[in-house]
Amino acid sequence: MTDSGPEPLVIREEPPLPDDAIVVRGGIMLRASVEAAAVTNYRDYGFYGVSTFAIPGLTASEIWEKSPKIAPPNYRRIRVTTAGAVRAAGFELSPTWESDHFDIVLDNPPDETTWSKLDELFSPPTNQPDEWEVER
Repeated sequence: MTDSGPEPLVIREEPPLPDDAIVVRGGIMLRASVEAAAVTNYRDYGFYGVSTFAIPGLTASEIWEKSPKIAPPNYRRIRVTTAGAVRAAGFELSPTWESDHFDIVLDNPPDETTWSKLDELFSPPTNQPDEWEVER
């Protein structure tokens, strides 16, 4: 954010994430925080979006450690899914900002249906994400 408003949005030109790429959301993903983030994103950039992080070929733990915005101590727990699951739920992953940042693009503010889809899409909050990767 600058004194004159938000930084210009950066959308990277790159191929879509592979279906098996791990996607990580920092925190426990409370509905109120997801709604606030989506609305702020709309106000600042013109689309409803929820920040996530992904680096193809890495585990959830590795992404968590290598992504400064979500690495501990910023977030002590994360939620995990895959790029394929995001797309299968009807959402787009837009490559924004740094090389590991992706916005889940929402069609509208998160209503009950959208919230339920997002909540079900991700693992429960965890501080041991690689356990999820073994079980999926």
